[in-house]
Amino acid sequence: EEDIASLALKVTILDADILSSDMLGTVTVPLSEFVGQKGGSVRDTEEWHKLQGAGSMKPGTVSGEVQIRLKVQATDDQDTRVATAGVKEKRSTKNYVTVSLKIHEARDLVAADKGDTSDPYAVAELVSADTGKPLKKPCRKKTRAVSRTLHPVWSREEVTWEHVEVAVDAGSLDVKVTLFDNDMLAKDDLLGGITVPLAWGSGLSGTGEQWYPLTSVGKMVLGAASGQVKLSFRVESTDGPVRSRFLDSKLAFKPLRLPTWEERLAACQKAGGIRLDFSRLKLGDPGMPKTAFSPALGLGGTLVGLNLKGNALSALPTYVCKALPMLRSLVLSNNFLTHLPDDLALLKNLEVLAIDANAFEKLPPCVFAPGTLGASLLKLHCGANKLTSLPPDMGNLVMLESLVVAGNGLTSLPVEVAMLAEEGNLKDLDITGNPCALPSSTWDPPAPLARLLGMRTIFRSQSQRSAAIERSIALRKHLNARRTAIEYCFAQTPECPAHSYWCNGFTVVAARPHRTQIPNSKKHSTLASEISRAPLRDGGGCRK
Repeated sequence: EEDIASLALKVTILDADILSSDMLGTVTVPLSEFVGQKGGSVRDTEEWHKLQGAGSMKPGTVSGEVQIRLKVQATDDQDTRVATAGVKEKRSTKNYVTVSLKIHEARDLVAADKGDTSDPYAVAELVSADTGKPLKKPCRKKTRAVSRTLHPVWSREEVTWEHVEVAVDAGSLDVKVTLFDNDMLAKDDLLGGITVPLAWGSGLSGTGEQWYPLTSVGKMVLGAASGQVKLSFRVESTDGPVRSRFLDSKLAFKPLRLPTWEERLAACQKAGGIRLDFSRLKLGDPGMPKTAFSPALGLGGTLVGLNLKGNALSALPTYVCKALPMLRSLVLSNNFLTHLPDDLALLKNLEVLAIDANAFEKLPPCVFAPGTLGASLLKLHCGANKLTSLPPDMGNLVMLESLVVAGNGLTSLPVEVAMLAEEGNLKDLDITGNPCALPSSTWDPPAPLARLLGMRTIFRSQSQRSAAIERSIALRKHLNARRTAIEYCFAQTPECPAHSYWCNGFTVVAARPHRTQIPNSKKHSTLASEISRAPLRDGGGCRK
């Protein structure tokens, strides 16, 4: 509640324009002179007031007067409190409107394409009447493009903005329509635009079809726009979007809940009992569910993958190894393991073993000892541990294809690992983060390991990987060209008996009896010289 003596009535006179409204003057009438007795009409006047300058108006540009009739009536305190409370409640309530705009057609547009035509389309958006900027929540709509015309017709193009929040005053929103020329390759050209102020009262209001002149917008040269666009729109007051308590509760943040081991076991059984994921459950040694590996569940004959990552385990239970003889993948990463049970050797089908991010100081003997996992293990990941050396018995892992020992304290690798790379299947070796991988290391890797490490460096570097791919493509093109030239040179005389021999790595099936019959060109002469020097495979001792 405010004292009436501190209030004043301000009246501003504006010139109504389509694009903007010019200010003509303003007058301020204080209400202190209307204060009188409560309960009745205090004063009812009708007077002329001289207009004053306001805002950005220049001094001396204001003239004229405005006639104002003002009536002030006071009420008792109870009625005033009720009225004031109602005003405050009304001001705190948000106002929403639904705006429907129909873009009918345009005429006499600028020709932006060759042939004195354009491919016009319209973009409509709601902007603030005060700043001319789009609303915080974008309200932008686009019509279809009409090809090769200066008189496009969008008779069915109607756009609607629902539940738009507006201020209390009627002039807080404008509709901005901009026309563009649609281009396939270049940036779309501007054809002109128009900004139409919205005005509505309580309930429903709108305008009929009306032509609006297009003006230059954006980076267009002043006066470059031409033509008109026909628009009609209507505005309807609404109550705003409906939000229920059920919807709000659904959108409320809920912490992520990991499925329990019972739920995961049930999902595994439902999927056929092939893979069991117990990762990130933090079960600990006492919390490991022995019943999950009971023979009664029947997983021993079907389970091929077990993930125990992130369970704070200090030891792997032996019943896990005994109950899952068909296991092919075992993940024990991110635990506190320092050793593995000897019963791990019972997993004769194990192909992947991941024990990285634990506390191993030595590689467990059940992994590499004779008669353990050497006949089946393909991938061994033991990075981020405390290993200082690898045992010579690593050579027993004859099937090993990938060895990851990154992030340990290795100063060298045994010769047996190099033998796995040279004579075995080892194709991937990662020793990053070890002292032996530092530039200051005195360890000189054997040639097979140096080749593996070099290939890993190539494929880890984007530039080197791209260069290697380009060299491979160039080499393939070169070899294909040589193959084509050989087939052209030697496949011209089908009556010549075919001889099979090696020519620079390629098997040539047809041979020409005379070199002089090769086409007379520098390319083919060089090719003939290379072929004449190639070793024979037909055992005849003569060159064909």
